[in-house]
Amino acid sequence: MPTLEALRERFNAMLREYRTEPELEGHTILSTEIQDSQLVVEVRSNRGNEYTVRIGNNLTCTCEGFRHFGRCKHLLFVIQQILNGHLQIPENLEVPAFTSIRSFINHYSHRSTNIPIFNECYGLEIEVKLKEEYQNLEIGDSNLRELISMGLLIERDASVDIEFKTPILGPSRAWDWVTNPYWERLTQFQNRRFQTQGIHVHINMDIFFDTDKRANSQTCRFLHAVAKKIESSVDHKKVFIRPPNQYCRPAHRTEWSDRYCWINLTNLRKQTGKTIEIRGFWSRPERLPEILFKAKYIANLFIRSLLTWREDNKPSPDDWFSRRRILQLLTRKELYFTLLALHIKEFPDRTEDYIALLEKGIKNPLEVF
Repeated sequence: MPTLEALRERFNAMLREYRTEPELEGHTILSTEIQDSQLVVEVRSNRGNEYTVRIGNNLTCTCEGFRHFGRCKHLLFVIQQILNGHLQIPENLEVPAFTSIRSFINHYSHRSTNIPIFNECYGLEIEVKLKEEYQNLEIGDSNLRELISMGLLIERDASVDIEFKTPILGPSRAWDWVTNPYWERLTQFQNRRFQTQGIHVHINMDIFFDTDKRANSQTCRFLHAVAKKIESSVDHKKVFIRPPNQYCRPAHRTEWSDRYCWINLTNLRKQTGKTIEIRGFWSRPERLPEILFKAKYIANLFIRSLLTWREDNKPSPDDWFSRRRILQLLTRKELYFTLLALHIKEFPDRTEDYIALLEKGIKNPLEVF
């Protein structure tokens, strides 16, 4: 592990790479405590707002900036205090804390990502066509009221009956949402023509682009080429189950600007709220854990490809791709979970592999890394 001095030098160099070096003066540490093997630091910002920064296996802050961009001046301030020796890490937390700090610093690249790969966020859209006798399901159902209180948005949809929309969710909350027992109950009321209904998963991509700037067409065309490569590399029916239709077309028959492709890239053209939308899954809400697990690792292929392509100075997709180029980008652990997610039909909790993961203490596959 690098020395404290070496980390401090890397950290200061990272700050200088920011387009506008963040102002870390004027923040105040209000209190510190240990919770769940993390150092919890209450911080008052230079604007008078108070936030909670957590330092452990992960680095997080409760402010809006961190939620959207995976970094913020409050987290940077706490890291600075640690590296300058003004804030002590308990001995039993030194290894995970400094490992996370080192990873945070090393993953920052002004040229490619602008910020490190942290704070994955998900949004789910669940289309449901109801049996005729349950057309008013959204009125008075106790489980549904509970979900509404958690932030679920319910809308009428012309192509189906109801569309459920979740708020933006981090890995822990996303897993809590998709394992909610209500989704299994919903299937009892659902029209069994699942092919006419879809589940769409949005993966937040704001952290890979400059704030208030749209992804350019060259980037979108590259990601569309990745989509075609993924499409040809997996058993599409096993991965998505839903057959292609007018609302979910194969990538090789569409342009990147077609929002009805199985991978919708048009949201990358927004100034904020950029997402990759994976539309290919049919609507079996009780299979949401499987769907979200697959979506995470499909998105991971896009993200790893994008970052490596940028580092390689953006060659044309034809020059960049080789037979196993995408899978070669992944670490051994990422490759294992990607194959687990994309090459089996049933969700891994029905396999020996997933049981082995549980024995290792991994209860949420979204938080493997």
